[in-house]
Amino acid sequence: MTEELRANRKWEAKNPDKTKHDTARRQARRYIRDFATEEDISEIKTWLELVEQRKNEEIK
Repeated sequence: MTEELRANRKWEAKNPDKTKHDTARRQARRYIRDFATEEDISEIKTWLELVEQRKNEEIK
């Protein structure tokens, strides 16, 4: 294992929440970019609208 890889693994071990967030984000972007159908994209847009509405209601 290279020093850079070892350092990356150490950082990931110390920052599990950030690592999970980054991994999920990469997977979501790849799914949308490479695999999602128009129907999938429409459903995702609906989910995003619901999340935005909830956030706006929390601010009020």
